[in-house]
Amino acid sequence: MKIKLKLTSDELRLIAEKVNLVNTIDLQRLARAKKTSYSILLDIVDKVVPKAQKLNRQLSINDKPHELTLKWHEAEALEQYLIHFEESDIFSRNLLRKVANQINQKLA
Repeated sequence: MKIKLKLTSDELRLIAEKVNLVNTIDLQRLARAKKTSYSILLDIVDKVVPKAQKLNRQLSINDKPHELTLKWHEAEALEQYLIHFEESDIFSRNLLRKVANQINQKLA
């Protein structure tokens, strides 16, 4: 089952920035249950980061929504990651909540 998300440029860039932090985590030190979640997040990194990089290379300002298609387990893992992500910037925190809520609605 696939979950299709419509994301703004800001949301896509922020998600790419946050999930890319997964690459800095040493998976060997994590418990088995956490390894599963983080390995799924690594798959999400492979999907989101190239889209954000392509978006950053575009010279024109493009406000059209960007589609991101995730498998069910990827959407679930991304939602859990975004819910528990601590963000001090209010704008970024609201964007992350908005995306997490969108995922939650699609999963329900």
